[in-house]
Amino acid sequence: MAKEVKGFLAPDGKFFDDRWECDRYTYQQQIESLCVSHNIHPDNFLSLLNSWHESIKGYYNADSKCKSKQANGTDPEFAELPDIPQTEADPPHVRVRDKDAPAFLEQSFGVDK
Repeated sequence: MAKEVKGFLAPDGKFFDDRWECDRYTYQQQIESLCVSHNIHPDNFLSLLNSWHESIKGYYNADSKCKSKQANGTDPEFAELPDIPQTEADPPHVRVRDKDAPAFLEQSFGVDK
């Protein structure tokens, strides 16, 4: 028998009673996917995001009122770091990380996903 429900369904099928909980879950899933694709540990990134949320919210609130795309008026540019040659002392089995990601963002505090 069909039952009428009121709530919100995330793209992956998870059900929420509250729209904001659903939206937060959906955006968190997108952020975790971006972290994985950029070789950044999602738990660490979300921990930083949660601790910096007031500053980030303030930045985006101010940014939404600005005419230019970014504070310096340009599109973002990411600098390339020079390759560091591997020495014999470097263990060969170490996973190669994104050279632009700080090491903290790649560490795991628990079980790796």
